[in-house]
Amino acid sequence: MVGGEPFELPWPFLAMHSPKWAQKIAEDPNLKEVKLDGDSDSFRFFLNFLQGTEGKPGEIHPDNLLHVLRWGEELGVDYVCGACEAFLLDPSGQKAVDLSPEEVLEVAARFHMPKLYEKAVEMTGHSMKYIEVPEGSHSTFGAEELRSDVLKVHLSMGMMSHDGIMRNRHRFADQSSLPDKNERSRLLWKSRTRFRQPPSERSNVDWKSLQTVWPHHSLRDDDWAVVPAESQPAMPTRASAGASNRFK
Repeated sequence: MVGGEPFELPWPFLAMHSPKWAQKIAEDPNLKEVKLDGDSDSFRFFLNFLQGTEGKPGEIHPDNLLHVLRWGEELGVDYVCGACEAFLLDPSGQKAVDLSPEEVLEVAARFHMPKLYEKAVEMTGHSMKYIEVPEGSHSTFGAEELRSDVLKVHLSMGMMSHDGIMRNRHRFADQSSLPDKNERSRLLWKSRTRFRQPPSERSNVDWKSLQTVWPHHSLRDDDWAVVPAESQPAMPTRASAGASNRFK
């Protein structure tokens, strides 16, 4: 019973498609009636697909996609997700389904479709600047891992796009380069300051000049020009000042 409407389904047929219900029927062989919450029209879509009705009703199509996924999860029919994932990955199925990239991402994350999830994350990350993220935790991006995957793909695709744009641009250096010989000469001229300069001629140096060297006292002779320390316009050193105070 679904939405007040009865549906006849043989228990062996349901047990063959659903391990979950096979266990329930094995535990209670006298089970005859089950009430499920949901819409009867939605369950009819799923039942036509499960029984393999001839024509379009027995196949996955845009009208029954979400209904088949919803009841397949409810009844534990594991191959439903694989069939819906193959339909959404097919180019004709992508064009037929009226779902945005973030809605496809939510479907892939909810029903555990790894291949579709990878494709949906790529599409969502590529069009991230056009997506409006609503406030609250009930949106598609409420899961932290999902947000992290989308942002990683968005940043990596942004870097690849930037690299492609930069490779297509013509640098000024590529348009203004010189021939090989002139280019080597220009580089040598720019790095000329790094080369060791040739030694210049030595001039006669007066080693007795105070601006040249302050020699050791053993090198001073009688003709050395000496000025008494008392006549120097400098402050007395700390040692000499202390000595003069002690003698006072």
